[in-house]
Amino acid sequence: MKLIRHVIPVDINSEEKLMINSLNGIIDKISVPVYEIFRKWRGVEEIVPECEVEVALFESLKMRGYLSNSSKDEDVVKEKLVARLREISTKQREACRSITFIPSYNCNFRCPYCFEGENTLKKGNYDTRSSGCRIRIGW
Repeated sequence: MKLIRHVIPVDINSEEKLMINSLNGIIDKISVPVYEIFRKWRGVEEIVPECEVEVALFESLKMRGYLSNSSKDEDVVKEKLVARLREISTKQREACRSITFIPSYNCNFRCPYCFEGENTLKKGNYDTRSSGCRIRIGW
């Protein structure tokens, strides 16, 4: 077995790192000594643990999806993930079709969190003559 390529290491501090498995979303916090073992195994086609600590790490990485039998197997997992995300994205795009018309910026809701503030209450801040857009809706 070998380490997958889709792992993102992130420094937390001088003693710990986060390991993000971008194929399954698992995030693990590891110590720098464990990370050094991880780095040693990067690019190795067939990992052979050399001590008890490495055997325990190997089993943990295997269980949490950081190891695969081959790059081809990893690519199959990635393609399934990408296909599923495309499917979800397509369904969401098809389900949400809308057009928003803003005929005026003269809002009178006066929401306390609004960043527009007093600008929304001024008259004439939307010039329909210069907008370049004319819409006629008739029923």
